[in-house]
Amino acid sequence: MTKREFFRLASMGTVFSFLGIRSALGSERKMSEMYKGSFGSCCKDLSDAMKQPPNSFFFVEKNNVLYLTVGYAQTEKGPGWFDQAVIYCPFCGKQLQSREEIAKKARG
Repeated sequence: MTKREFFRLASMGTVFSFLGIRSALGSERKMSEMYKGSFGSCCKDLSDAMKQPPNSFFFVEKNNVLYLTVGYAQTEKGPGWFDQAVIYCPFCGKQLQSREEIAKKARG
């Protein structure tokens, strides 16, 4: 298990999106409306953020869940990354995935 996977699994018990708070407060969209396009296609800002060189802090995992790296911790084996699932686009506020979808995909 990689450090990234370890920190992701540690956070899966409380999957939420701090980015969604801003979006939910400023959005008039119904919470049940889910954006159906691929990650990064909801707006140019997220698309650009996912392509920033050399590596974006946004990434799509093998299980098709969009994550954002929000921090890291130095360990004796090197840095360990803390990734958080993104529920709402931090730029346009569209809901990209739900907690239920993320939990289902995380279980395999």
